[in-house]
Amino acid sequence: VRPRHNKVLIIGMKKTYLVTKDIVETLERKMKYQLNEEFKIYIRSLENQFLTAFWQSVPNECEKIAIDASSVSLELDSIISQENYPVVSLDRVYFTTADEYLEVTRITDQKTGEIKISERPGNKPLDEQIAYLKRYSKIVLTDVGAFEGKTLLKVCDLLEREGINIEAIYLGFSSTKANNRISKTRKITALNLFD
Repeated sequence: VRPRHNKVLIIGMKKTYLVTKDIVETLERKMKYQLNEEFKIYIRSLENQFLTAFWQSVPNECEKIAIDASSVSLELDSIISQENYPVVSLDRVYFTTADEYLEVTRITDQKTGEIKISERPGNKPLDEQIAYLKRYSKIVLTDVGAFEGKTLLKVCDLLEREGINIEAIYLGFSSTKANNRISKTRKITALNLFD
């Protein structure tokens, strides 16, 4: 199924180094800090100063892109508000209007290199989170992005094994590789595609 709302962020043969500017949003939405406007401006200034210095270490043959989280959040919230199914998000920073949040992360075994999906530290065990979501038979899944798509597909499999059908997936960013991989089996909308 082809994405409905796709727009291409990057066109061409250049590789892309993508940075999402989301320090203010992370502090407010994930860490629950109350920030006044003056402090938000200061933090964003620091973020921009850091990026100016950081870009100097990125090879010139790479396309350098920095995107504000707030603009992506507004666009995603607008699109998702048209959905008829409950929205479950894997990201609190970019999705402010989700009905539920699934707090998952990848954990790598230091000895074997095996990667598995688990709960984020400080959250309920993953099986408990999924059991809670079983009250929904159909959902829309959202996340900030997919680079290979493997983790997102594993999460989909975990949910579907428990009888939770995923009607659509919405991403802020996706590599073309991940978008192609996911779209083979699921309805996906990625706002920004890149290589």
